[in-house]
Amino acid sequence: MSIAHWRRFARAGAPLSVALLLALAPVAAGAEPNEAAGLELFESRIRPLLHRSCLECHNKGAESEGGLQLNSRENMLRGGQTGPAVVPGQPDQSLLLAAVRHEGDLQMPPETKLSHEEIDALSRWVSLGAPWPSDAEIAADLSGDKEDLWSLRPIQDHPVPDVKNTAWPQSPIDRFVLARLEQEQLEPAAPADKRTLLRRLTFDLVGLPPTPEEIAAFLADESPTALATVVDRLLASPHYGERWARHWMDLMRYAETNGYERNREKVNAWRYRDYLIEAFNSDLPFNRLVQEHLAGDLLPDPRASADGKLVLSPQATASLWFQEIHNYTTDWPTTQADELEDQIDVLGKAFLGLSTGCARCHDHKFDPIKAADYYSLAGVILSSTNVQSCVDTPQVQSRQAELAAALDENQAAIDALLEKARRGRDEFERRLAEARRVRDYLMATRELILATFDKKKPIPEVAAAYKLDAERLERWIEEFAKAAAQPDALLGSWTRVGLCADDVFGYRKDALLHRAQRPANPPKITPLFEFENSAGFDGWTVAGAAFASGPELGQPYGAQGYAGKGFASSHAGSDAFTGTMLSPRIKVDRPNLSLAFLLAGGNHPERACVNLIIHSQVLHQDDGSTYTGENDHVFRPQVFSLMPFKGREVCVELVDDAQDEWGHIMADHFCLIDPGPDSGAAPDALMVNDAVLRVLTDPACRQSIDLATGYQTAIVNALTEWRSELDRYLAAPEGQPEPAALRWTREGFEYSERNELLAWALSDNSLLGSLTDAEASLPEADRAQLARLRERHQKLSAEVEASALAITSAEAEPRDATIHLRGDAHRPGAMAPRGYLLAVSGPGPAVASGSGRRELAAWMSAADNPLTPRVIVNRVWQRHFGRGIVATPDDFGHRGEPPTHPELLDYLATRFIASGWSLKSLHRELLLSSAYQQSSAASAAARERDPDNRWLSHMPIRRLEAECVRDAIFASTGALRLEVGGPSVSLAPRIENDARRTYVAPTHTAAEQTPRRTIYLEVRRNFVPKMLEVFDFPEPSGCVGQRAVSITPLQSLNLLNDSLVAAEAQRWGASLHATSLSPAERVDQVYERALGRLPMEEERATALAFVADQTARQVAAGSAAAERDAWIDFCHLVFNLGEFIFVR
Repeated sequence: MSIAHWRRFARAGAPLSVALLLALAPVAAGAEPNEAAGLELFESRIRPLLHRSCLECHNKGAESEGGLQLNSRENMLRGGQTGPAVVPGQPDQSLLLAAVRHEGDLQMPPETKLSHEEIDALSRWVSLGAPWPSDAEIAADLSGDKEDLWSLRPIQDHPVPDVKNTAWPQSPIDRFVLARLEQEQLEPAAPADKRTLLRRLTFDLVGLPPTPEEIAAFLADESPTALATVVDRLLASPHYGERWARHWMDLMRYAETNGYERNREKVNAWRYRDYLIEAFNSDLPFNRLVQEHLAGDLLPDPRASADGKLVLSPQATASLWFQEIHNYTTDWPTTQADELEDQIDVLGKAFLGLSTGCARCHDHKFDPIKAADYYSLAGVILSSTNVQSCVDTPQVQSRQAELAAALDENQAAIDALLEKARRGRDEFERRLAEARRVRDYLMATRELILATFDKKKPIPEVAAAYKLDAERLERWIEEFAKAAAQPDALLGSWTRVGLCADDVFGYRKDALLHRAQRPANPPKITPLFEFENSAGFDGWTVAGAAFASGPELGQPYGAQGYAGKGFASSHAGSDAFTGTMLSPRIKVDRPNLSLAFLLAGGNHPERACVNLIIHSQVLHQDDGSTYTGENDHVFRPQVFSLMPFKGREVCVELVDDAQDEWGHIMADHFCLIDPGPDSGAAPDALMVNDAVLRVLTDPACRQSIDLATGYQTAIVNALTEWRSELDRYLAAPEGQPEPAALRWTREGFEYSERNELLAWALSDNSLLGSLTDAEASLPEADRAQLARLRERHQKLSAEVEASALAITSAEAEPRDATIHLRGDAHRPGAMAPRGYLLAVSGPGPAVASGSGRRELAAWMSAADNPLTPRVIVNRVWQRHFGRGIVATPDDFGHRGEPPTHPELLDYLATRFIASGWSLKSLHRELLLSSAYQQSSAASAAARERDPDNRWLSHMPIRRLEAECVRDAIFASTGALRLEVGGPSVSLAPRIENDARRTYVAPTHTAAEQTPRRTIYLEVRRNFVPKMLEVFDFPEPSGCVGQRAVSITPLQSLNLLNDSLVAAEAQRWGASLHATSLSPAERVDQVYERALGRLPMEEERATALAFVADQTARQVAAGSAAAERDAWIDFCHLVFNLGEFIFVR
């Protein structure tokens, strides 16, 4: 770094890293991943699209219309009579895109326009440069040697080669590398110095820079095992799992949202990330990791976490379900087929290194993968589903069950005392007295609500005029606000008719009576789930402790319109329990269907709620597809419209993820409603109490005061009749059966108008009285006992832990897939039995039962499978050496590159299997080799003969990944929080777009600046944080085995202007200034923490001159802390050094 560069920064604030990055540009490969993505897009989308929609008229063998042939890239670029069809990189300038968009006179295909998805794929392909495979024409025959693929040959245990330079190799790896170097007449580079090597090792294994203490310890260790000691320390670090889990997450296209416009959350996706971290840290054998990814829920010996709390194996199966999900599609069969292609493609690439997705439309063009094999794998996935499962260990679940039983017993004792309070004569008389004031409360609320602005009166004044309690009157007004928003059978009529001027009362009443008429052709109601069986929830999948005890028998006070003896409740004796329930699949086989149910419980949107699940996705409130309670036990009817989902399957999910007050949900009577073609269903037919209906139909009911009087009379009569029955029962000899009219509070009741009125009047939080008032009437001994029971309840509840829920796979109804002719979901062909890739496995028995995932897992993880060991060994090599032995890590087929050192690849695969598939053993062997310990200084001969460093004559200079850049900033300043695991740091809240009923980009908040490791930031599709985006964080839309590596001015601008970088520079500079270190010692500390080395003398002198110059400028600018601000500027400058974001 020259002095001129430093001074230029001081004068103009120019980012030094621009010059450095541009100077280092040749070491990074930016275009190859884009070309690979374009070729993949061509094979998966463009080739079948051309076959399906274009080549019939524009092919070599046909009389091409307009002289245009689309069977080769050359022909596309040449075009026809109107000019070139494609301008690479410029879709808007390409006539082909104008034609498929039907712009102007150009319309292709002429009869049926391509779908939006097809046009978008074609546009993306042209944007990527319209890459074309090496075969010149689509119509070319399949290559005759595609069955002879090197990667499908058995792994060989090759002998270690002899070399001339016997002093250099430290391991057999070095002999393989050196043999090729000697063949190419190249020499290996000199060893890297210890500081460089430690920085390289530390970033490679844990993704962080070495600390000054770690550097000092390594420099001081002069033993021959010093490097091995460092490697072992880093492999034992909990941060090793974080680093290598992130690599694997790239392959699995890990994301915590579903993508597309609505971009909904994949609930509890973060547990899969934590599963990976634990798996890598514990050195889980890789073949076992493969088995758990495919069939962790089916293995007979699931693993548990070290603390004994979590079952780990099933959590791996979440990887099958990270695809993007598009629910509001106009072509569901094609959308489902697209998602299946993504799932199969990820399986093929991540584990086998084969582009299996290319066999969706036809037998693979280059590799021995039949279309029938593709659909055999599709059947395995179609026979599986994903659910939210409880991953607590049996021991934890047993303890939860013990606590639930104790809480139930304790709650029963509490309920007995409360029931005594509820039935007390004093409490009844209080409520009856309040019932005789209902008319006054109704009229008072009417006066308050209808008053114009200039005649508004305060509530206490109106309450005094009517001789009412002001606080109770305020509650009446709140209840009417609820009734207006969500009509109920009792108060809903008053909000519609009573709250109006008397001159329009008759009109409002007639309108309500018309809407309340029972239709001549009532809708067809099909019951689905009613929970009458106390033994369990038939067919539902229950996860967690909240619903584990089965349906709750009895009837909570305040229920409305409820019929039945059981209902689903997550209370389980305490609000502390959490869990979910998922219904069986419901086929939407008719238009205009709705799904109705009754709901009560706590008001916790998205935490205590009932969700509609479509294709494994929760649709949230702006879709009308989730409901929560109102913090009461009033069962209210709710309805999901199923109209958009005809022909698909839906599920209902009950969720309780709330542990605070009212942290429970209650639901019952799920049914399908089919209005039929001529039902004329009245929306209010079930929303008017029969007693109120009689009042409304009475000709004497002409004004609001008449309706209010009718309300009061109906409620008073219901209460007095109920009390009379209760008194007769209490006076009867012991042993007399309790009348059914009195048992409804515990056992449920058949609907009647009186029971509905009683439920409203006698609820624990009724407008007529509260449970607190009732308790006050209990004898002192009972009140003391109630206090003791509640204290015990709190202690037991405090021991309850939230159930651990995670996305896992589960078996669905087994089914074989239908082969789609030319990949078209609307053109079914023959059935393909569930199975594997015959080219790899050979003929084998078909899957006899179940999904086939367990058999697939066994096949993929078998030691004689030639692909799986080679692929993972190559991936690890690539991460350490910058380039794989096979340079195309996701493609071991004919389109991929052959291995540069095939014998070495097989040697490593053989050793890997022999080590028990241990990744840590593989790391150790690679990192302790002389090949890895080379410097990055290339000789002149190497630059001339091997410019791409294929033969590994030196170590490449590598740019840090996006996560490492961000983490290194925090680590350098000392702010990085190193706790491992836990829920993701949520990014800024989304902004709701009411016009589109969707969500747009998140606002920028401090969430991105949370100093946790980047792996713990939420991965939200479509909204990658800017710092990560400019450093090539991959969009999680497919399997990414090799990230793009770009070097752009935007990266320098980001490091100079990003608020996170500025904030950390300020933190670091201020803390540095506060130390007692000398200026020179401060410079040394910054260099060592950020770059892993000490500055050279010239660098130190220049840095000190910069700080002095900046201090003078800050003084001149009037800064009150000029020297501190100068050190802040210096720290900011160091973040902008090219060396900061590169590893040599």
